[in-house]
Amino acid sequence: MNWVALVVSLVPSLVQLIPQIVSAWTRSSGNGLAKVGAVIQGTPIAKALADIGSSMFPKLDPALHAVAAALTHAHPDNTAYVQETMNFINSTGYIALPAPLVVDGSWGPKTKAAVEMLQAKLGVPTSGFLVDAEYAALSVIVSKFAGTNINTALAAIVTKPASMPPPTPGPGQQAQPAVKP
Repeated sequence: MNWVALVVSLVPSLVQLIPQIVSAWTRSSGNGLAKVGAVIQGTPIAKALADIGSSMFPKLDPALHAVAAALTHAHPDNTAYVQETMNFINSTGYIALPAPLVVDGSWGPKTKAAVEMLQAKLGVPTSGFLVDAEYAALSVIVSKFAGTNINTALAAIVTKPASMPPPTPGPGQQAQPAVKP
């Protein structure tokens, strides 16, 4: 069974977990992946989510496979946030996407490739999925560094994510939220 068919078969169970997954993710402060993992752990669909995550993100730490699958399928607002932010970073010239991403909330091959391109540019492992420090970096970029040198901003954030202040939205920022959804 391919991962798309597996996701479809899990929809009824996943729907029941969506409020808990979204709550764990949006209320986190730097440890969202662990909190989502705690929601998933021990559920009847944990193994299937891990299989999906393994198929989608084979370079990702296996401990995060289930979390990656849950976030990319149960929380489309999170995916739309990543797509919007990748388009923003692309508009700065820091990365060169072949075309802007369609912001549709679906984590497909173009979104994964864009994330891998950013990860390669940053010199971090290229898994195609963002870990907590990388999400924090995206939030700070959008909220704090929209008008500054993107190379300097990214270098400062990636090397010292824990030392950065919590992101706050700037006036008129609606397409690129300052915090992960």
